[in-house]
Amino acid sequence: MRLKKQELYDLCLQTISEKVELCRDMLERIDEGSKDDTKSSAGDKFETSREMMKQEAEKISSQLSILSDQKKVLSQIDPEQSDDVISLGSYVMSDKGNYYITIPLGKLNHDGTLFYAISDQSPMARALLGKSVNDVALVNGREILVIEIV
Repeated sequence: MRLKKQELYDLCLQTISEKVELCRDMLERIDEGSKDDTKSSAGDKFETSREMMKQEAEKISSQLSILSDQKKVLSQIDPEQSDDVISLGSYVMSDKGNYYITIPLGKLNHDGTLFYAISDQSPMARALLGKSVNDVALVNGREILVIEIV
């Protein structure tokens, strides 16, 4: 079955939205946990617990910022656009796998078809960018034949 680029785009958007929601839920739980954490006679334990929650919240906030940036990159892609040359937003079928050059979400599955959502800054994408059908890209000493670009 041939995938439509709009379906890939929608799957990436859904995936990133789910990650944002998960991060927000985690921040909410940390916030609730810090309110429930009452100071006991073990003052050091309380301070250590509070600091750990603060660090975890900062880490999750950083992840939210990265996800927000990725969502902005995704919003710049027109899933209806198709080019003869690989660029940001291209869905590339090769002899080594399928790659959607968007944001780094890794391996995704859509109706049984596996593809990799990769950043245009990844080594794979950088080797593929500017290539056309039947061109060969060299990635880590491995040749990759471009079969189709959508």
